[in-house]
Amino acid sequence: MRTSFTKGVPVKVLYYDEAALATQLSQLSRDLRPVFALLCSRRIMSKCDIWYGTGESNRATRLSELVGEFERALPERRMSQALASEMLNGCVSLLPDSEDDTESFRDYCEEDAVAALAYAIRSWIEDSSQEAAYAGRRAYEAADRRVLQTMPGSTIDPSTERVILAHPFVQSELASQAKDLAALAALSRAPDAVTQAARLLVEAQSAEGPRDADGASE
Repeated sequence: MRTSFTKGVPVKVLYYDEAALATQLSQLSRDLRPVFALLCSRRIMSKCDIWYGTGESNRATRLSELVGEFERALPERRMSQALASEMLNGCVSLLPDSEDDTESFRDYCEEDAVAALAYAIRSWIEDSSQEAAYAGRRAYEAADRRVLQTMPGSTIDPSTERVILAHPFVQSELASQAKDLAALAALSRAPDAVTQAARLLVEAQSAEGPRDADGASE
């Protein structure tokens, strides 16, 4: 966390620290780590709609289906290596084989959401905190990219990077990740932790409030 100043008032600026994130995720159980990544994937998809307009693509529809399948399987204890591998293959099928210059900004955003879900599934398959942390990176990068799109012609230098980091889109995402981690850590000792964590996913779906033209929550 860094400190900047707005009109002489110190403001804490959050920054993305993947090593620290992976360490925090390692304190969670195998079934709770994917919830963090799932929340990242859901948040990215929501931002895709806010920033680029509601999508009607087959990929967005299939992604929503896969997220729902994974979310239901975790608390119901139906997850298995075979089922997880099948879902992961479904995610991979939604990603392009190579870079496509014809892709839109929304396409890139959707790919971030798909990748975050893939990392959620892989975090369960491999019992890996690093895979879950990769989902946090994709959510952070999606916000970072969106800010860059509002700064056409900008030269990427340390000064620009500080402006991007302090932008509300990026700070909001990092704050959401910190909040999710804290909530999951609080649940980690509960006997029904996964069931309670599933409620976080339901709450996340209904928590999106009215937004202004720039896509920031009011």
